[in-house]
Amino acid sequence: MTKKSKKESTLYYFYSTGCGFCKKVDPVVEELNNIGKDILLLDLKEPDNQGLKKELEKEYKTFCGTPFLIDAENGNNIC
Repeated sequence: MTKKSKKESTLYYFYSTGCGFCKKVDPVVEELNNIGKDILLLDLKEPDNQGLKKELEKEYKTFCGTPFLIDAENGNNIC
């Protein structure tokens, strides 16, 4: 019997700590994670997260501030 490896999440939630709308979305994302949705929380104060957000926006021809939720697999997003 082989052990099944868990697929890495492609659901990303970009937020910033000073964002008022993010504070309203945070509990929703937390609840989704609690029921098993596996959304990665990415703080935009981190340069690597800023770069990833820019890459996804370029790839899927979208632009969004925060909060920004996106499925990196298909580009479906909520801005």
